[in-house]
Amino acid sequence: MTDEEAFLDKRTQQLKTQWLTGTWSGSCSGFSPSSPPKRFSKADWDSLDPSVKNAVLPFVKRDFNTLMLSGPTRAGKTHAAWGTVFGCLLRTEKCLAVDWATLYQYLFNATGFPSEDQRSAGEHLRAYRNAGLLFLDEFGLSAITNPQISNGLFKLLNDRYNDPECFTIFTTSKPKELLVQEFGAPLVDTRVFGSLSVMMNKHKAVEVKRGVNG
Repeated sequence: MTDEEAFLDKRTQQLKTQWLTGTWSGSCSGFSPSSPPKRFSKADWDSLDPSVKNAVLPFVKRDFNTLMLSGPTRAGKTHAAWGTVFGCLLRTEKCLAVDWATLYQYLFNATGFPSEDQRSAGEHLRAYRNAGLLFLDEFGLSAITNPQISNGLFKLLNDRYNDPECFTIFTTSKPKELLVQEFGAPLVDTRVFGSLSVMMNKHKAVEVKRGVNG
């Protein structure tokens, strides 16, 4: 076993303990790093189908700064996303995760909507902006009709896209064409789907598209 293999093996065991218990050391942009919900607690790198590993590996290796996992409901997108997060954590930053409904809530009133831990919406949004690794689950689940919220979303994702130290994982169940109609091509084509895009079905990668490098 090489020194690097020994390091990764030891790191994997440490991560699995933190992964399952949520007992992370340190913080991520001032917040406790995210662990997967219980139903995805076994979604580590080794749990991924080989087709998914091959598809997302360029993101894990930081060749691309965004990864979109798309496909129908129960295609295995969220499982694959958490498994990819685990793969990234072997070498890189801790992760912050947020679902679409929660992000929408913070964008709706970024001046201080109280959360469960009493941190302001603005604090959460700044943390999402600056996190080395962000996982946004179910992107575009509901449409945004408020221009202020739409502008806030664009600024958040645009700033991350243009920051070489920020890496973002998205999942969505909506077709790309519908997302373009609802959120516009500049956001969807470039900042969400424009880097590395993987179509999922039955926990396998069925189509991979590579765009511009991050």
